[in-house]
Amino acid sequence: MRNTIMVPRMNVVWRLLGPLFLLGWLGQGTALAGLVHQAAYQGRLETVKRLLTDKQTDINTSDGFGSTPLHHAAMGGKADVVTWLLHHGAKVDARDTGGGTPLILAIQSDHVEVAKVLIQAGADVNVHDNLGGSVLAGAAYHGHRDLVELLLDRGAKVNHANTMGLTPLHMATLANAKTIMRILLNRGADANAKDASGETPLNKQRDEEARQLLMGYGARLVANQDGTLVEQSSPKGME
Repeated sequence: MRNTIMVPRMNVVWRLLGPLFLLGWLGQGTALAGLVHQAAYQGRLETVKRLLTDKQTDINTSDGFGSTPLHHAAMGGKADVVTWLLHHGAKVDARDTGGGTPLILAIQSDHVEVAKVLIQAGADVNVHDNLGGSVLAGAAYHGHRDLVELLLDRGAKVNHANTMGLTPLHMATLANAKTIMRILLNRGADANAKDASGETPLNKQRDEEARQLLMGYGARLVANQDGTLVEQSSPKGME
């Protein structure tokens, strides 16, 4: 289900080894950009500084996936590199070919502290990728309470649905993250939002405590597209 939030758009092996190949195939300029991406992902801040200053490489240079050094640093969870890049002109909401921003990649990769740095720097909290996956849905699914609250405080849309019709509450319910479910419900999440199959969060939940929580906010079982009430098992809670 993780991939329904934000589908990974990069091959990590290529990201790590690709720059070495580029040195011999595309020439020094393009290869230097690739080396910046590699260094950013690996957290080699001094190398990033040297390549971007001494070699005068564009700080927002993108690779074949449309990812900038900031995307790579965010995906790698390197907060110091992220901070330096932001202070030197990196575009906080740059998009890759899948519609992902550094904030999306940070949450997709479970790097909460990097996500907070990006949010504090003004990253769009309502951004979503090409599949409609939002940062709030990702944080909700992974059970990051502090991040969920921060996103909501910054104006994240609590009922945004992805292309499958899944809202942050659907995602928290699928993860059986009851604490997150309660936060979302208290902040206006629609307990009866239907996904593309016509199912509400309650249809997807078998944990009795979670079901009672949802019903306490007015949730009800509804028939899906084929007219049946479908209940699905949920993974171990993330509270």
